[in-house]
Amino acid sequence: MGKTGKKKTAIYMLIDALGWKAAESCAFMRSRLACRQEVETRLGDLHAAAAAISSGQPPARHGRFSFFYYSPETSPFAAFKYMKFAFGAGLYPKCLTNRKWFRKRISKAAVKFSGDPDGFKIFSMPYHRLPFFDYCEKSDPFAENGLAPLENLGGILKKSGLKFFLSAARKSDGQNLRGALESARAGADFEFVHNRGFADFLTENISGESAAAAALKELESQAESLIGAVEEAGRECEFTVISTCGAQKCEKSADLAKAVNSLGLKFGRDYAAVFEPSMARFWYFSERAKAAIRAALSAPNAPGEFLRAENLAEFGADFPDKKFGDDIYMCRAGVRIFPSDMQADSRAETPCLNPNSKDSRACFLSNKIPPFAPRKIDDFFALMKADIERLKKQSGSCE
Repeated sequence: MGKTGKKKTAIYMLIDALGWKAAESCAFMRSRLACRQEVETRLGDLHAAAAAISSGQPPARHGRFSFFYYSPETSPFAAFKYMKFAFGAGLYPKCLTNRKWFRKRISKAAVKFSGDPDGFKIFSMPYHRLPFFDYCEKSDPFAENGLAPLENLGGILKKSGLKFFLSAARKSDGQNLRGALESARAGADFEFVHNRGFADFLTENISGESAAAAALKELESQAESLIGAVEEAGRECEFTVISTCGAQKCEKSADLAKAVNSLGLKFGRDYAAVFEPSMARFWYFSERAKAAIRAALSAPNAPGEFLRAENLAEFGADFPDKKFGDDIYMCRAGVRIFPSDMQADSRAETPCLNPNSKDSRACFLSNKIPPFAPRKIDDFFALMKADIERLKKQSGSCE
């Protein structure tokens, strides 16, 4: 029971790419959420960060790091190798088939063709390279068994006996919000509401800070509606906003693909690579390719550096099987890889998951003091688990 004698409802609202800097600069829910601090993110992508939050484990433990990984034998994109016969479709940057709307439609069609219920995206990856890759985001990291055999948020909630709401990856933000509101009005004990749309907005927004401020105002309105729904049910609301990472603007771009293409190496025979906004990942199939790529990207004026084994261990990304690359090249803060296999427009912001960059800092905003101060996004799992255990005592439920 709370100070008012009412039962409590704990709500965690995860907003992808709502960084500490953005939350503080626009005073996001400052009057409502007074307990505020910055939190370190995890190296990888948004899916890897989500898995860390759901399990409390680093990437090398939960198995998520980045969307694409080299595996031509299991690639669901094999049919895309025939795109080159369609008048060179997709091989030229300004080609109609490289437009974002066209790629979205291709992705939807591929989902139906593959029969994968969770679906997949092709992002900006060149069509002729897709058949070399598989993707790892085939389950919702928050759903029960989503990170099996690891314990995760969905599994804990399922066993708790509490009345709860958990966002579903297959549903839109709007559908999840409506479900959370309905659950709150019905007296839910715990809710986890995941907003992915803000990160998508940032990667597409070229209208500037005013548009971003308007998007944050809308998120504030959604949060207030959730708090109001809990209060309508006659309960006290413990509300917490957490995030996966921050976002960074591009101060300088680096065309790593062009630099590698100039080396005379053949993609798929000598090497494979994925170029993401802040990092590039390489698989080497010859010592010649490894030496050439490392030399080309290690010049004195290079935009970044190759991560050493100790760096990967520190970031929790030391995968023993090298599934996500033999080498990982990380750009300096403020430098973005463009063209990128993951983002079509260099003018927009991009989620920043480089722990060495201040722009990457995630946020923790709450109307209650937590039992301990979270240092990394992994710690959000322990905080949610502690709340679930406390709420079980309130409701008298047991496993």
